[in-house]
Amino acid sequence: MKYFLNLMIFLMANSILAQTNTDNTIVDKELSLLINLKCKYEKYREIAKQNPMKKYEDKRDSLRLRYLEMIKHVKALPKVYLTHIDKAIADGKVNYLGTKSIIYNYVDVTTSNVDVGLYALSRLDAYKVIKKSLFQNNDSELPERTELYLRQGGKNRSKFILPDEANSVTNGKGGDRKPIY
Repeated sequence: MKYFLNLMIFLMANSILAQTNTDNTIVDKELSLLINLKCKYEKYREIAKQNPMKKYEDKRDSLRLRYLEMIKHVKALPKVYLTHIDKAIADGKVNYLGTKSIIYNYVDVTTSNVDVGLYALSRLDAYKVIKKSLFQNNDSELPERTELYLRQGGKNRSKFILPDEANSVTNGKGGDRKPIY
């Protein structure tokens, strides 16, 4: 309970700061946290399936609660989050000092021959997923897998398609564009 209370205070404080922060680094960090919580929840969900022990089930449940609370927080402040996402989409880039991509799905990196690219999205594409699922579709969670994951060998997963304007990214060869979804 103490942890939950601290998390809520942290999120509320960050929201107030995000509204006054002109470079929106806090908003970017919170959107990264949302996706990170999704991945951690998926990780412990898989661990709890393989090892049905109370400590793993408790960790899974705790992460799910944090993930869902973060979604509620983001959806409750569209003037902060949706405005920031719309600006990034209009600019065609996310002004984030960290990495340009983010792991969107949990992947067990100890497995040999893992194509990490199946599990990652550019931050801009991640923002498009957040916008479509949380703000346009009013979903209660982010989609588990992307269409790229499904086409490249993902099994028994629900499908998610980005809006048409989001269907391509630079492939790293001088502005050449190719569809990723």
